[in-house]
This record gives sequence, C-alpha cells and structure tokens, in this order.
Amino acid sequence: MNKYFAHISNLTRSGSGTLKQLRSGRIRGDVYFTQACNSYFQCLAADGVKAAGFLISKACYTEPSSPLYGSRPVVMLHDEYILEVPVDKAPSAADELSRNSRQGIWKGQS
Repeated sequence: MNKYFAHISNLTRSGSGTLKQLRSGRIRGDVYFTQACNSYFQCLAADGVKAAGFLISKACYTEPSSPLYGSRPVVMLHDEYILEVPVDKAPSAADELSRNSRQGIWKGQS
C-alpha cells in the first residue's frame, strides 16, 4: 500500500490531480487524494457496468434476433440491471441479460 499511496500522493501533490483510468483510458481530472485512491477501483467497475448497459440497451432496441429484443431496461441499481420483459421471453432473456452483463464488464475494462 505504501507504493500505491506514494503514487496517489505524486498525482495530487498540488492539491488535486488528473489520472488515467486503468484499462479504459478514461481521464478523470481535479481529483484529490481520497478520490484518487478510490478512483482506480470504483471507476473500473463503473466503466464495466456502463459498457454492459450499452450492450443490454442495444439488444433490447436494435437486435430483433436477441432474446432481449422488446424488453425495456427500467432500473440500474448499483451493479444490476432490471428489465421489463415479455413473460414468454423471461427465461431466455434472463440468460441473455447475464451474458451481456459479463461481456460488458470485460469490454469496459479492456
């Protein structure tokens, strides 16, 4: 942890700093020490969840061959997506939602 905190201290030496998010390369600016300490972890998860949301929405609205097509994302709560799904598609939609979520998480982190 000493090396990690030293790295964060160097980034925020002048009070606030800018960091490049691991894997996605997203830039986060004007972060202070505690924000920067958390960013590498929290933002990594956020990038993955956001990528999963894109894949899920794309399947719901634009991919007629997808079991999610015709479903509607209604809630993203912390780390899960809740969809309204036609009853007859529920089992296959659940499997597809899981697949898109896993794929999005890895895509968001690449």
